[in-house]
Amino acid sequence: MATVLYSHCNPEKSRRRAHVVRRLVKARSLIDRAYDEPLTLSDLAAEACMSDAHFVRQFRAEFGITPYRCLTERRLQAARELLAETDMPVADIVAETGFGNRSAFSRLFKSRCGISPQAYRLRRRRQRKAPEDQRIQETPRHGGWFAAAASN
Repeated sequence: MATVLYSHCNPEKSRRRAHVVRRLVKARSLIDRAYDEPLTLSDLAAEACMSDAHFVRQFRAEFGITPYRCLTERRLQAARELLAETDMPVADIVAETGFGNRSAFSRLFKSRCGISPQAYRLRRRRQRKAPEDQRIQETPRHGGWFAAAASN
């Protein structure tokens, strides 16, 4: 217990921790601005000036998810936005968001969002046309998203 108390009162340890967090945030920012590029674990770890293994441990401890999961979720977020707001073909969205191929993207999208990319696009279009009181809202479910009727 004395060690735990000492570590919280140790300003040097606090400075080191803040430095690590800044480097992790820098890597997470790289994900946000370059998710459409073929980022590797080594690219992200280099951005944080850490070895790959140490980076994964520190990233998960700080953000609660792995760097790969963070990158995948960012790509899915961008894909959902493009599906909802554009008429781009799904194949172009796959390329635009950094996914490797359409079939892998479609499987991942369906597993995380609960519906196929095409069904998501159709649902979002209907939502835009629906009166305000009948709009569909996105609700988290099992780490993904599904559409549920608004309860107002």
